[in-house]
Amino acid sequence: MITDEQILQVRNLLKPTTSLKELAIVTDMDAKTLRKYLILGKLPSECRIPHVWRTCPDPFEDVWPEVVDEIKQNPNVSSVLLFRSLQASHPCRFSEGQLRTLQRKVKNWKETHSDEEDVRCNSDAAKKWMLEILSSNQSLHSLTQELNNPPHLSNLIKYLKSDRLVDRKKIVTILSKQKGIPNRIIADFLELDPKTTRRYSALYSKDDIVKLFARERSGITKKRDDPAYINALFTTLHRPPCTYEINRTSWKMDDLHRILAEIGWGMSRQTIRAIVRKAGYKWRQARRVLTSKDPEYKQKLERITSILQCIGPRDRFFSIDEYGPFYITRKRGRKLVAPGEEHTVPQHQKARGRLIVTAALELGTNQVTHFYSENKNTNEMIRLLEVLLKEYNGMDALYLSWDAASWHLSKRFFQRVEDHNALRITQPELPRIELAPLPSGAQFLNVIESVFSGMARAIIHNSDYETCREAMCAIDKYFAERNAYFRLHPKRAGNKIWGKERVEPSFSEGNNCKDPLWR
Repeated sequence: MITDEQILQVRNLLKPTTSLKELAIVTDMDAKTLRKYLILGKLPSECRIPHVWRTCPDPFEDVWPEVVDEIKQNPNVSSVLLFRSLQASHPCRFSEGQLRTLQRKVKNWKETHSDEEDVRCNSDAAKKWMLEILSSNQSLHSLTQELNNPPHLSNLIKYLKSDRLVDRKKIVTILSKQKGIPNRIIADFLELDPKTTRRYSALYSKDDIVKLFARERSGITKKRDDPAYINALFTTLHRPPCTYEINRTSWKMDDLHRILAEIGWGMSRQTIRAIVRKAGYKWRQARRVLTSKDPEYKQKLERITSILQCIGPRDRFFSIDEYGPFYITRKRGRKLVAPGEEHTVPQHQKARGRLIVTAALELGTNQVTHFYSENKNTNEMIRLLEVLLKEYNGMDALYLSWDAASWHLSKRFFQRVEDHNALRITQPELPRIELAPLPSGAQFLNVIESVFSGMARAIIHNSDYETCREAMCAIDKYFAERNAYFRLHPKRAGNKIWGKERVEPSFSEGNNCKDPLWR
């Protein structure tokens, strides 16, 4: 803005031989502005028109004496209560936008009519009264008369005898509000945040006394401990990202966090990390193990699920896999050791033999059928089929489910299944064979992995068998005891079973049957 001093300076520098352009450079002003003031011959202050403020009528002018009387009777009354009282006594006259105007008028009146000593005395009197309440020096009768019998007063007085200071502070907050003491003074005396005292008052106004004095948040389960959220996380994690139209081959935290929120299972990144870590996985391992890249993952999973949901009493569903090959040596593992003793295993050992366990777990009866193989190939799969046909003769259908290993998907094995099913035309008593292969890279869906985990921890870890025969006897005994237990206690594979499995052997998309600790 151009000042009078600048124009006076221009007039002093102006000479007949001085051009307007040179004068503008010297004074650092615009040439057009200089020309305007030189032509007018006036200073900037003489050219400005004084601003006239628009005045509005005071909406509280005629009711202001009522407001002043109320303030004098109760100096601690709030402006909000005064405004609500005016609205009640003068309907349809005052709008919500005029509340701020009344607050300013009340503040200005108190500043001009109340000195600091009066304010200090009122604050001291309020704190003295609250101290008497906190010390339980007030009787129920006196409080009833002084506070005009507020609701639940008898129940509130009982909490004044509580050993918990926080309960007594809640009572003082509520009674002080009823007396009209400002929230600022209450919070300052009780050394609480003003938001906390407001929350106490809000709970009391809603008649929620039980919640006001609740000692713990009972019935509230954290998402990291909620089975529904855990199942939703692993169900999503086990699906490839392309299922959700994400152009990635593996999950990353941002995508997983977003997808869970979109499908209605929103949880924080910290909760996701806690659930995955509690399951025994590191995020790096989860990218490699927990994700299937099979493009037909969803279709294969839906077929297996539909079979299990509609399986009949004379149908059997088998989870099939091989354990091994593993060498008969001294194995490492966890065990109790005496003080000063070191549990070590030699790095280089001479093997005493080699074993492969081929097994099938029937999910309906929890029975394991197993034998020992020299190799993993098609011949062993055909041999397993013959064993199952002999053991489960008389059933209507046998469903075989296994991973995508090459010997599980050989043409010769498929031809053997077709030849058997063709025999049913002349021999209808033979069971029908159907294949339900798992998606590739989805070992976490193979329920028998859980049984292998329990077997390995029970009789393979910390073992030191002298011969293959000794190790085979231990494995045979383990499965025999397990089968005998479930013959006496029938139970489908779906809940925690046997007690020796490290992982729950249940067929579920959110379950991870492969124990990360055993191999």
